Amino acid sequence: MSTKGVLVAIEGIDGSGKSTQCKLLKERLEKAGFPATIVKAKNDKQGRVFKNFLSVFGITADSVSFTLLYQALHRRQFEIARNELGKKHIVVADRWNPSFFVFHNLYGLLADKPQIRESLDKLAFENLRPDICFLLNVPVKVSFTRRSGRKNEPEREPSPDRLEFYEKIAAEYLRLASREGWVVIDANLPISEIHRQIMGTVENILLKRN
Repeated sequence: MSTKGVLVAIEGIDGSGKSTQCKLLKERLEKAGFPATIVKAKNDKQGRVFKNFLSVFGITADSVSFTLLYQALHRRQFEIARNELGKKHIVVADRWNPSFFVFHNLYGLLADKPQIRESLDKLAFENLRPDICFLLNVPVKVSFTRRSGRKNEPEREPSPDRLEFYEKIAAEYLRLASREGWVVIDANLPISEIHRQIMGTVENILLKRN
């Protein structure tokens, strides 16, 4: 392996299959002898604590307070990733900084403040960019169908406004993917095929590093 680790990011809207693919990639890499770690801003348990914290303090998702708190979580994600990369390990990021830009390019108080967005991103991630970024692209309605089966998400039909919101988020992901040269994968494919495509690309990166 090279003198540094490899950072792999998997992006996509909720319900696109990111966490599943992160887990499969980590398992496959470890079987091949590559130490690997998954990093995420918050897991399900931490997410419930975070949501309760927001409720107690009356912090809404469209506030600057929310943005700063979330960037603090991303900063911790970055610190864990940096530490693992320093050990020459492979880091699999269940979302990285693109998710910050996808939302704040469109919504919230930072939508018309690109310089502040860039500053907050640099504060959290210090310009550490993935060696490869995958976008799992899935129709919004399909993502909602998948999410309705989760224990922590009640089964309900999304409102037109909510559908429109996620359609815009999905479109922004595709725009950034085109601009940044990410690998876009059809997330409607079987889980095994998505994993095969991801692993094939990662293997090529590892071969070039050796």
